Amino acid sequence: MERQATTRQGSPRLATKKLKAEQLTIQENGLRQRAYQIYLNRGPNPGSEIGDWLQAERELKTYQPKVSAR
Repeated sequence: MERQATTRQGSPRLATKKLKAEQLTIQENGLRQRAYQIYLNRGPNPGSEIGDWLQAERELKTYQPKVSAR
């Protein structure tokens, strides 16, 4: 009996993995942008990159977008 190869392109698991990867990319980009804003706001001097990054993480973790009720 010959086994047929199956593709996973249409599988729900693959779609979920792709969605999670896209969400992670969006989160990472937001984190990078916020850390860069913090860097510029305090003055573009090197030496506090880790602090800027950690502050951006804290801010983005606690940020809750307002949703308007209609």
